[in-house]
Amino acid sequence: MTMKKVHFVAWLWAVSFWGWSQPTLLTETTSLVAGSSACLEDLLELEIEVLNETGSTMNLYVTRTLLDTVSPFNYPYVSGNEGAQERFCWGPTCFQYGTDVSPLNPMFLVTLEPGESTSTFRADYFHNGVVGESTFRYCFVPTENPLDATCQNLTFGMVEANPALGCTDPSAWNFDPEACEDDGSCAQADYSCSGAGGLWWDGVPTGVGWPATTWTAGIANNDFGVMHVGPTMSVDGQEIEVLGWSIAGSSGLPAGLTMDWDVDEALAPSQACFHVSGATSAVGTFSVVLLLDVQTTVFGIDLDLEAVPFEFELQVVPNPCGEVGCTLPVAVNFNPNAVLDDGTCFLAGCTDPEALNYHPAFSFEDGTCLYDSDIGPSCPMDGDSDGVIGVGDLLVLLTMFGTNCSL
Repeated sequence: MTMKKVHFVAWLWAVSFWGWSQPTLLTETTSLVAGSSACLEDLLELEIEVLNETGSTMNLYVTRTLLDTVSPFNYPYVSGNEGAQERFCWGPTCFQYGTDVSPLNPMFLVTLEPGESTSTFRADYFHNGVVGESTFRYCFVPTENPLDATCQNLTFGMVEANPALGCTDPSAWNFDPEACEDDGSCAQADYSCSGAGGLWWDGVPTGVGWPATTWTAGIANNDFGVMHVGPTMSVDGQEIEVLGWSIAGSSGLPAGLTMDWDVDEALAPSQACFHVSGATSAVGTFSVVLLLDVQTTVFGIDLDLEAVPFEFELQVVPNPCGEVGCTLPVAVNFNPNAVLDDGTCFLAGCTDPEALNYHPAFSFEDGTCLYDSDIGPSCPMDGDSDGVIGVGDLLVLLTMFGTNCSL
């Protein structure tokens, strides 16, 4: 609710030398009118500060008289009825709408000693969209002599009944605090991949948007992030203008994870979505760096800045089921403590397709390749040429089993 408020001073005074006891009110502002942009629920307020300049104590109450009101005007006040409405506050109490006089009960009186003042009087007016002006007469009455009351007229009004239109949803990115009536323009900001290109990015500083998710070791995952490049960015502490950009690479991803991009280059301002996928056995918090080549201009000269870094963190927590790694005993990287296989096992052996003991399952060359020239007549079954017919020879035989021999 927007509140329009005007504060002015009313003086209660008397010159005892002349024998005057009737206080006089001096005011500067006595009217307040809302313009066309005011909300239908707007509250207009006028305040009066009251000062006792007499030599005697005053116990004051307030009366209110309707001099001229708009139509419809909710008086006598009925909750829920249409029309403008008014109330006033005096002392610690704001009285019901349409109250004509504050109670004379001592708890509702305001006592002013000589020279003392109070700013507790406030007149509230709710125009509720009703065009026109209403004038009220407020009197400050001393209980000691009601005939010495001092009064002032206050006028409130509404020029037009056209409320300000806009988005009234506080959760929307385009929320307008001055709007009174929703015009259907509200939109929720979407900083995900699907929200790339949205107007809500305007004003967001250049940087990486990465979801605050936690990965688990050994479990395949797929997550996204957004690289937002605004019209400017900070490079080495200097704010530079950005004309365009392109992907230069990345670093810091734990083993087993890969990154791909929806777009590789664009003009600024723009957003690019990237995806991180895969599974990793590495555990910890990893600083992943995205590298951009940036096109900028300095003093009218176009420049290319290479590998400008932008960082985000990716956290991988231990797998609750146990350690992750290679669980194949014959693999080079066999992990005897692993209970979950992460697909990283690799076998060492002959990787030369021309060799007799080649097998595509071998991913690491261990120097054991065997060729025709290596087989001697003295020990034809010594397939690995170690001088002994053993388990290794049996593996070679099994590898070659079913192979057609050329005579």
